[in-house]
Amino acid sequence: MVIQDGVVRAELDAGIYQADSTTSEKLLRTIKARLAPYEYASVDPLLIDPSPTLTITHQDGRPREIHLQSDFASVRIRDSLEIQIYRNGVLIQDSAQERQDRLHSEAELLSKYGDDELLSRLLASNSASKRDPKSEFTHLYEILEALQTRFGKPPMLTNELGIEKSKVGKFHAVCNDPSTVSRHRGLTKGPLREPTPEEYSYARSFAWEMILSYAHRLDKHSATH
Repeated sequence: MVIQDGVVRAELDAGIYQADSTTSEKLLRTIKARLAPYEYASVDPLLIDPSPTLTITHQDGRPREIHLQSDFASVRIRDSLEIQIYRNGVLIQDSAQERQDRLHSEAELLSKYGDDELLSRLLASNSASKRDPKSEFTHLYEILEALQTRFGKPPMLTNELGIEKSKVGKFHAVCNDPSTVSRHRGLTKGPLREPTPEEYSYARSFAWEMILSYAHRLDKHSATH
């Protein structure tokens, strides 16, 4: 599968495609999983095409277009600050390259398990936090709730995913303390406060950490079977 210039191309055996009616949905899940790291690094959410088209090219070259009902995503990345560090004329650190390597690695991992139902739900909640910023913390907290439903609350959750219990507690506090984007906005009598930049950053980064931790768990268990 190749993603380039907003277009996804995948080569599939026609027999396999026709034998499994869920192939289109699986492809879309994989596409969104692969793009998720770039969405996380972007200010903007994924741009959703409400009328996606799947084109199948037969062996004789005849194209066949199928209009899908599922979401199809393309992504736009805004400019960001990149840093290059030289020592004695030699480049020793390139933040742009490091960032691209990290995003590529995360994209490879997530797309590898794009058809996992729970991972798809986690990524959907993370994406929703960008599309619905007025309820950002509500959507991010869904990630923790979904993982706790699967693994239980700490320490079971933290043991399974290898994350710190104290981080879960801080995430819970940030997302539930009444604010303009929190879950419990009706619990305060006065004006709602805007979360601090540090709270925004923590909620977003830890939600992403939980997603990657779950993906790494999938990868670990896959390697042992």
